[in-house]
Amino acid sequence: MSVKGRLIPVPNLDDRDWRAVKDAMILAIPDRTPEWTDHNLTDPGITLIEAFALQVEQLIVKLNQVLPKHMREYLNMIGVTLTPPSAARVNCFFRTTTKPTFDITVLKGFEVGTSGASGEKPVVFTTDQDLVIHIAMLKKFLADQAGIITDFTDDALDAGTTFNPLSSVAPGDALYFAYNENNYFEKLTVDVAVAASGISGVWEYLEAQADGTTSWELLAVDDGTQGFTQSGDLTFEVPSRWDSTSVGSITATWLRFRITDVAPGGSFATLRTLDIDNILGRVSCSNAVTVAEETLGSSDGSIDQRYFLAKVPVLDITVVVDEGTGFQDWTEVDDFSASDPEDRHYMLNRGTGEILFGDGRHGKVPDKGTGNVRARPYRYGGGSKGNVGAGTIIKLRETHPFIASVVNKEPASGGGDEETIQEAIVRGPAEVLRTRNRAVTAEDFETLVLESSTGIARAKTLPLFDPAEPNVPKPGLVSVIVLPKGGAPLSLALRAQVREYLDARRLVTTTIYIVEAEFVPVDIGVTVVKTPEANSAGLEARVRDVVSEFFDPEFGGNPALAVSYVTDISSERGPGWEFGRDVYRSELFELLERIDGVDHVDEITLPAATIHIEEYQLPELQNISVTIIT
Repeated sequence: MSVKGRLIPVPNLDDRDWRAVKDAMILAIPDRTPEWTDHNLTDPGITLIEAFALQVEQLIVKLNQVLPKHMREYLNMIGVTLTPPSAARVNCFFRTTTKPTFDITVLKGFEVGTSGASGEKPVVFTTDQDLVIHIAMLKKFLADQAGIITDFTDDALDAGTTFNPLSSVAPGDALYFAYNENNYFEKLTVDVAVAASGISGVWEYLEAQADGTTSWELLAVDDGTQGFTQSGDLTFEVPSRWDSTSVGSITATWLRFRITDVAPGGSFATLRTLDIDNILGRVSCSNAVTVAEETLGSSDGSIDQRYFLAKVPVLDITVVVDEGTGFQDWTEVDDFSASDPEDRHYMLNRGTGEILFGDGRHGKVPDKGTGNVRARPYRYGGGSKGNVGAGTIIKLRETHPFIASVVNKEPASGGGDEETIQEAIVRGPAEVLRTRNRAVTAEDFETLVLESSTGIARAKTLPLFDPAEPNVPKPGLVSVIVLPKGGAPLSLALRAQVREYLDARRLVTTTIYIVEAEFVPVDIGVTVVKTPEANSAGLEARVRDVVSEFFDPEFGGNPALAVSYVTDISSERGPGWEFGRDVYRSELFELLERIDGVDHVDEITLPAATIHIEEYQLPELQNISVTIIT
C-alpha cells in the first residue's frame, strides 16, 4: 500500500525569457503589420522589440520553467503525494524486575523514550507489537556429538537427575541452549555434580547478519564455573544482534558452548540442573506517540464524508464506526476502484490526517449516528530527530509492574522528515509509471526502498548477488544495499521494515537480502601551496571540509559541488559517492585545485594511485593530514 501525504504544491509559472518574447513578437509582425518587411537587427523597430522583451523578462525572471509546473501537476493527477515523515525504528530490550514465573506481556504502544537530560525534549518511542516475556526456563538444551543431536532438556530442568551431555567429548562437540523467541537471559547457573577435566571451549551466540542470515559469533562470558569444573554462574551481556532463528525445526534465541580442545583423558562435567536469570525481552519500537481514542465526528449518511485526525503524520491506525450494532473496524485502501457498495473501506492521507469514506457505489457510506466515527488507537510521529544513538532510550514513560528498565543496544535509524518537492519529482514517475508498485527490475527495488521510508538516503540493487559469496552469481537472489540518512547504521528494525515492504511487492521466485554498505577505509595525506593572500589555518580547515564532503556517502562524489557547498557558493550537494566507483589520485588533484586559496597541489599521499572499490562498497575517509606550504 502506497503512503499518502500532502499534495505537491504547484506555483503559477511562466518560462519565457527575453529571446522567446522577442521571437514571438517578430513572428507576429507579418500578421499585425505586413508592411514592415525589414526584420534585420539593424532595424530600429527590432531594437525597440528587444528592449521591450528585456523588460518583460524582468517580470518573469523569478519564475521557474514550465516543465517543473507540469511535472507537479501530473504527479498530483496520478496520485503521487509528498511522502510524510517516517519514524525511526530500533529494537529495545526490556529487563524484568524479577525472574518471571509466568508470562509477562508488554502491550503494543507502550511508551519509552530518551532521558530528556540537559533540558532537551525527550524523544518518544512506542512498541510496534505486543512483547511476551516467557517464564524463565530453558526452551531446549541439546548436545551435539559428531553431528548426533541428543535432547537433554528434561534432565537439565530436573534437580533430581544427574547427566553427562557429552559422554565422549571431542573437539567440535557443542552444547546448545535455546530460549524463547525475542527473549534473552544474561545469567546461566550451572549445578556441577562431577567436575570436567582437560577440556576447553568458547561461548558463541547466533548473530543476525546483514543478508538476513545468521552466523555464530564469540560471546564474552564471565565464567564462574571455571570451565565446568565447579558449580557457579556464567554471566554476560546480551549483544544487540543476537537474533532468534530456526535451528532445525526449533525457532529460538540460541547460545552454545563449543569444545575447541580436549587433553588426553579429558572428560566433560556431569550436571544436575541448569537455570537462567536476568531476563530480557526484545521488541521493535518506533519514534511515535499513541492516541488511545479520538472521536472524529458524527456520520450524517451523506456520500464522500471526510474527517481529519488531530495529530499527524499518521503511522498506523484503526478506524471504527458504530452503525447501530457496536463499533466495527473498517479497512484502509489505496483507492475505492475495487470497493463494492457494502465494503467497509476508507482512504487515509497520512500526511494531512484526512480520512475519506465511499460514495455508496464504491465503498460503503457510514450510517447516521452521533459521535459514531472514531480512531482507536492510532500512532503519529516521525522525523529525523528519532535517529537517536545507542543506549539513549532508557526511560520508561509508563509504569509496568514487572518491567525494571529499557535500553536500545544499537542506534535508531530510518527517521526522515517530509519528502522534498524535488525528491517527489524524481521518485514519482519511477514509482507510478515504471514500477507500478512491483519490484521486478533493479531500478524498481531502489525506488521502492526509498518509498518505504524518508529516512533512507540511497539504495543500490545487486542482482544475483549473495553477500556470503559475492563472487558467485546466484539466480533468484537480489541484494539491496540500504544507506540510512545522516550516517546512521542500518538497524535490525529498519532492515525488517524494508524487507517487509519489498516482500509484498517482489516476484514469488525472488529471494531478497537487505544489506548494509561495506566501507573501504581511506587515509589521505595532502600538501598544498597557498596563495599569498590566503590564511593558512582557514585554508587547512577548508581543505579538510572539502575532502570530507567529497567522500560523503550521502552527498559526495561531485568535486565542483563539494567545493561550492563548503565555501557557501551554493546550497546544492552531490548525489553521493557511486557504489563501486574507484578512488583516483588524479581526481583529488582536480578537487583541491578548485579551492580558493590553493595555488597548486604539491603532493597527495594515498595507499595506491587507484583504490579499488567493489560494486557493493563505498570509500570511507578515516584520516586526513593537511600540510600548508607558504
